[in-house]
Amino acid sequence: MYTEAMAVIQNQGVGVLDRWTGAGTSKDMPRAVFGDPNQNTRVSSRYVEDGSYIKIKNINLSYTLPKGVFGENLNLVKIFVSAQNLVTWTRYSGFDPEVPVNGVDNGTYPITRTVSLGLNVAF
Repeated sequence: MYTEAMAVIQNQGVGVLDRWTGAGTSKDMPRAVFGDPNQNTRVSSRYVEDGSYIKIKNINLSYTLPKGVFGENLNLVKIFVSAQNLVTWTRYSGFDPEVPVNGVDNGTYPITRTVSLGLNVAF
């Protein structure tokens, strides 16, 4: 709603480029009017869309090297990679289909993608 209502001066989504500008133009996107006299921000089915998604949220891979590869003094050498929020597959038009409050997307930024590499060594 906040990225398509065109009620105040703020950044909008690219969908508003196809807004109503006169006869024969958009039938889905309303006209842009400051102050929202047409109440484009009211609750409406215009903002409802399929929020289905598949997400790789957490993945951890590790490999423990055989004992003695780096000499007798090392008891353990373990290499690992960990990733959070690696990828999301969706047709949802917002930032992230995993919206935080009651299924309403208030333009919340998506959760940060994090990739960590590590090495555990025990003597």
